[in-house]
Amino acid sequence: LHNIMTIFRNMDNRSQLQIVYEDKVSHKINRRQWIYSHYSEILNGKFQANRVSKIQTRQTVRRQ
Repeated sequence: LHNIMTIFRNMDNRSQLQIVYEDKVSHKINRRQWIYSHYSEILNGKFQANRVSKIQTRQTVRRQ
């Protein structure tokens, strides 16, 4: 998990990702599960903050 967070810190849009990450923690979504589910997107630099609402919608549907 430490190595993944290093990737977070080294990204160009790391400030947006950090805000998203802290938001996930505050909503008690499993941090490791969330990070690994988007690991490939993070590595490829494809993660965008405007996708957060879609991600939250999918997770809400899965929980129900």
